Amino acid sequence: MEIPLEVKAEIERRTATLSEFDQLIIGLLNRRQGELHLLRMARRQYGLPLQDTTQEQRPLRFIRTMNPGPMTCGMLERIYAAIIREGGGDG
Repeated sequence: MEIPLEVKAEIERRTATLSEFDQLIIGLLNRRQGELHLLRMARRQYGLPLQDTTQEQRPLRFIRTMNPGPMTCGMLERIYAAIIREGGGDG
């Protein structure tokens, strides 16, 4: 079956948009990790604990109250839990 040109074009547009989103997500995750590093340096300098479980819970609270969808809160909570775990804490 021949795929119409307009369908091919739409698929290409949507694929390109997803690639742009992926680039943005990767950039934001790397920026977040850089800020986390600076935060830890400041905490270490002043003898504060490196992890703050209250701050780790902040994005999860935000997800539960502000998530417009279509991703479920459970999906976003699992993603943030992985980000916190992989980043070494300090949400």
